[in-house]
Amino acid sequence: MLYVNNNIEHFPTATTILISVGAGLISPIITLLHWIEEKSINRRFYDEMRRCGELLDFIHRCPELISTAGSADSALLDKATTELAQSLIMISHLLEVKSKKKAPPPEIAWPRRLLLLYSPRTWTAAGLHFLCHIATIFLLLILVSVGYDEQTDMLQWSEYSRWFFHNPIFAAGLVSWGIRFWALWYATTVKDRWDNTLPILPKRLSVFFLAQTPMSVGDVLARISLVWSIYFGIVGPLVLGGPVERFLKANPSFTSMLNALPVTPTWERVLFWVVSILSPALAYLWAKVEFEASGSKSWLPFPHNLRFFYPASGWQEVLSRCVIILLFIQVIIQLFSIPKTLSIVYRLIPTEYEDSIAIGVLSILLMEFISVALILYGSYRLGLLSYLKSQDIKLPPPPIASI
Repeated sequence: MLYVNNNIEHFPTATTILISVGAGLISPIITLLHWIEEKSINRRFYDEMRRCGELLDFIHRCPELISTAGSADSALLDKATTELAQSLIMISHLLEVKSKKKAPPPEIAWPRRLLLLYSPRTWTAAGLHFLCHIATIFLLLILVSVGYDEQTDMLQWSEYSRWFFHNPIFAAGLVSWGIRFWALWYATTVKDRWDNTLPILPKRLSVFFLAQTPMSVGDVLARISLVWSIYFGIVGPLVLGGPVERFLKANPSFTSMLNALPVTPTWERVLFWVVSILSPALAYLWAKVEFEASGSKSWLPFPHNLRFFYPASGWQEVLSRCVIILLFIQVIIQLFSIPKTLSIVYRLIPTEYEDSIAIGVLSILLMEFISVALILYGSYRLGLLSYLKSQDIKLPPPPIASI
């Protein structure tokens, strides 16, 4: 998306970064203020507890002190008892405030949930909020720059519809960016539900498991992998691949480049679509087995946790191994074809398109790396958890951290 409009090159990059970072710092700053407030409440609570202990000790020793001094005045004891009662009232109030801060809110309006306009409770969630706000502001600034006309020095909103409906490259870039943003937003909101920042969704048995709140990091990654693989593996090539190719062939600058590219063999195309279809299926099975595990920290000691080195005992393990083998074959083919393809592209394209092509190649490689990483981890987890389930193995959690 960043390479479809030359106006973006003239957009003040430093200003864009400063505005995005400034917007991203909102949640960390609010989290810091809440952390200071909680520390202050805890400090006041401990001070009142220490004061109560001192007053109670004084009240117990007061009769002895009065008798030793030879005084019959009980006003001092009454005053100490009054102070103790007031201190207990303050402790009750502080405990109520602490419980309210730790309890999840009954509800947060959907615009606040959608735009993350609330304060996270932990620093990890604040970091995720920081990234989401930066991505949101940066996207808005890019969209503004797309509709900005330098000649008239005005925003022309009709540019958006022209670029979106008549330029499939812009539409593909916008949708792919939206998938990446959704993945980050989804992980952020799930973390907020774990931290009691957002109310926990009620768990109903009649609802499909994908509609329930994930219980573990693996469950979150599995659901992200499912959406990721469906779009980048199936929907993107089928829906946007054809229009993008026709749009490029209509441009004389790209026609010669596309014609010079070597024709992909049929077996490579078949391999690509087999991996593209098996990846969402694997992600779905992975999400299901992670949800059924309910976040339990089942594990196997090394090297027995590397289930791919042992005979498979179930069809899900066989599926995960087949996906890994096919994926490795596809990656090796792509790695060998990239240098040849780039040499042809850079030899034929005009100079003014070199930066755009470089950005596009880096974006594609990044998407491929994320896709491969998710598929590999999903295959490992599906094989391991299906093996544990088939063998009915229930082991204690690992001593250091969950897998």
